[in-house]
Amino acid sequence: MKLIIAYFRPEQLNAVKQQLYAAGVFSMSVTNILGSGRQKGFTEQYRGVMIEVNLLKKVRLEVGVPDEKADAAVAAIA
Repeated sequence: MKLIIAYFRPEQLNAVKQQLYAAGVFSMSVTNILGSGRQKGFTEQYRGVMIEVNLLKKVRLEVGVPDEKADAAVAAIA
C-alpha cells in the first residue's frame, strides 16, 4: 500500500479526479489549504491599503493505493 500526497491549484481538481477514475483509483481525500509555491503571491489594494498576499489557495489530495496501482496513480495526477 502506498500513500500519494499531491498539492495543486483548485481549478485542476476535476481534471485530476477524472484521470484517477480512468486509472481505476476511486478512494481519495481532498483538503483545501493555503500555501506558497512558484507563484510567490501577489500584491493587491484593499480599502486604500496595499496588501501582500503570499499564501494562495491550494488543494491537498491524498490517495491510498495498492503497490501495483501506484505508478498509474502518479501518472494520472501528473
